Amino acid sequence: MRVMYDFAIYPNYRMIEVMDSNNSTYVSTWQEDVWPEGSSNPVGIYFCGAYPSLTTGAGGFNASSVLNYTYTGIDSLGDDVIARHFELFVLQPSTHNSSREEVLRIDYWDSMDANVPLRFEFTQPDIGTLTIDVLEFRALGASDREASPDLYVAPPEESCASVPGLPRLSSPFMVRGTIEQDYSEMPPGADPASSRRLLAQTSALARVWEQLDHANGTGNWPQLYN
Repeated sequence: MRVMYDFAIYPNYRMIEVMDSNNSTYVSTWQEDVWPEGSSNPVGIYFCGAYPSLTTGAGGFNASSVLNYTYTGIDSLGDDVIARHFELFVLQPSTHNSSREEVLRIDYWDSMDANVPLRFEFTQPDIGTLTIDVLEFRALGASDREASPDLYVAPPEESCASVPGLPRLSSPFMVRGTIEQDYSEMPPGADPASSRRLLAQTSALARVWEQLDHANGTGNWPQLYN
């Protein structure tokens, strides 16, 4: 199984999860660059990892973790799409205590005619809400590029980079333990306190800039900050 996640707020990156059919013990995950079609730029591989498939399968959860599956009625997705709406409640490892479990809610929509998946929506307390829209759902043949065997192999570990400056894509299923930021490899000024101070300075200086006499060039720029 191979699942690719495209994030609207980070269109230049894609997260991938792969479960090898020959070794279904672990799910491999990584993210990579997304370049325009026809680009010759190399595709960078970042943030490689793996997690046990017994805990969470690629692209979702184990069926044994489902607590409740309820049909809530007819809903609309967009202007002209009518869909069936379901609620799922599943057990996941607690984000604060690894020896406990907590409940995750999943909203699911499918089409009225062929029951084709249309949308999934997850809410997790630490990372917020993730919405997945299904753009295409079709059967694959042996000649399709999506069925190529090389797509179902994790990249070599030595080719995988960990770059603190890049956004790290995630999902509610990947959250394990309390989320903490590591600032050890951050460039100077990238920590939250410095960022808030720079934002405050920018706002203050913008107000001073508006009061200067730009037409006659007689305004003096006061050095308010060292």
